[in-house]
Amino acid sequence: MAIVELVYLAIAALLAPALAEMAKMRAKADKAFTWIAVGGVLFVLAAAFSIVDLSLVGIASISVPMVSLFSIVGLVAVLVGSLMASIALLKE
Repeated sequence: MAIVELVYLAIAALLAPALAEMAKMRAKADKAFTWIAVGGVLFVLAAAFSIVDLSLVGIASISVPMVSLFSIVGLVAVLVGSLMASIALLKE
């Protein structure tokens, strides 16, 4: 179930810059939407680590902390990007 949720987060974070481009808002906060896209890529990476076959003991011991690490770093990137975009768009 966690894989599906990570994929949904990744899709949402990767769609945000595209939708902002269509709404002509990306030029006002380009760096912020780059942060959001990086967060989406990190969510994809976390989902990729969560599919690792748990029967491989050596790989599983590495993949479980990596899922948490990339999820948290992705969340921080999305939050930073969201705050930067909010500030940049509210200034205008």
